Amino acid sequence: MPHPGKLDGELDVLISLVVSVGMVLLTVLGWWLWNTFPGLIGAVMSVSSVGIP
Repeated sequence: MPHPGKLDGELDVLISLVVSVGMVLLTVLGWWLWNTFPGLIGAVMSVSSVGIP
């Protein structure tokens, strides 16, 4: 039977891995959308209140 405290470190690593993979997937999805729908992205940016230099 494993020590109950041992799973805490493994859970932290698993959460970190899931967050990292999720960020990579969001980056790839954003890049794909940027290249696939340039007109849509331009329209969204023109309506947006945040200025991107």
